[in-house]
Amino acid sequence: MSRILEKIKLRFEGISWRNKYIHLLLRCLDVPDCVVRTIRGYGYLPRYSIRIRSTGFLGQFGGRQFANRGNTIARLLTDHAALKPDERVVEVGCGCGATALPLARVMEDGRYAGLDIDKTSIEACHRNALLKRKRFDFEWMDVYNAIYNPNSRVKADTYTFPYPDGCADVIFLASVFTHMLHDDVSNYIREISRMLRPGGRCFFTTFLMDFGHEGFIDFPFDHGVYRLHKETLPEKAIGYYGRFFEERFKAVGMTVQGKPLLGLWNFSKPDAPKTLLNQDVMIFKKK
Repeated sequence: MSRILEKIKLRFEGISWRNKYIHLLLRCLDVPDCVVRTIRGYGYLPRYSIRIRSTGFLGQFGGRQFANRGNTIARLLTDHAALKPDERVVEVGCGCGATALPLARVMEDGRYAGLDIDKTSIEACHRNALLKRKRFDFEWMDVYNAIYNPNSRVKADTYTFPYPDGCADVIFLASVFTHMLHDDVSNYIREISRMLRPGGRCFFTTFLMDFGHEGFIDFPFDHGVYRLHKETLPEKAIGYYGRFFEERFKAVGMTVQGKPLLGLWNFSKPDAPKTLLNQDVMIFKKK
């Protein structure tokens, strides 16, 4: 009975777009969204019912917010992770291409590979004309996640990425660790270090608890190195203290680069660099 109740919670609380009636409504909105996107110059973006799978509903109609977020992350990668147009990039949690699309316009001789656990989003990347012209590579990760891939038997804490050692100059993750528990994150960090060449950088967004845990989203449930937004649905939103990342990356030969870039989610206003994202940013470099 408890497993049935948990599935009901996941369906209506954590992933409402899986409800067949809501899904039908979203598909109906695809047509007017396409019209608005085309008028605004965002006709190349995936359709509305796919974009909201990883972004939520708020502000996504018409594509402007989706495009702005991808453009912002692409700029941060260039300005703070020193991404160059000819480098090799791996994006973990690429979704339906929010950041891949602006990168496709600036990467020249570089190579890009994107992975995601949501098969529908990966299929949307495969269909996108701009991404196909750039020959960007996309692969589905069959890894368990209570929200996006609940039927998989592969656990994130033992997953091995399908790339060789030292294959990447930059690896980045946007809103991935925010949905992963600490053992899973630790394994991803080990894999990230393995895939990065010496001098390679890892850029990721997170909810940092060091400056308070109340804001547009709050984290009232304390679990030591991390805090949860919702105890009954941990993967919905997880915030970590910076020391957790510093210790885990240090253990695999990587060091933090500068102060964190703070997002807009937190109500406190510490003296630290800011971004226009709703999440905080940390960057680590392999020795």
